[in-house]
Amino acid sequence: MGEINNQPSKTVPNQAMTVRELIIRFASGLPLDAGKVPIFEGDTDLPDIEKMDLIEQHAYYDQLMADRKAVEDRVTNARKKQEEMKMEKVVSERVQQRIKEAEDKVLEKWREQNIPSPKNNL
Repeated sequence: MGEINNQPSKTVPNQAMTVRELIIRFASGLPLDAGKVPIFEGDTDLPDIEKMDLIEQHAYYDQLMADRKAVEDRVTNARKKQEEMKMEKVVSERVQQRIKEAEDKVLEKWREQNIPSPKNNL
């Protein structure tokens, strides 16, 4: 008729709190649950698909696909912009290098001809 429990008890003695102890703990800002850590899982605004009819499910699916496409487009555009910035940096560095090489060639020619450098006159 009844249930027989041969397992050791999992209860911990003297863990119950009176109403007075609960109020005192609350007033002093101590946790009431004595060890349980609350976990905030965030707000869920997801609709219950089981309660939707087929038209609402289709509209919800279309909205999700549109949102997904928008996010994928933002990611793609961000990647393109990052690649463009890298290319601009590489081009800028190469242009600066070529300008320096051209200046060095001009200075070398001036030195060969014993013409004073314009940099020295500044």
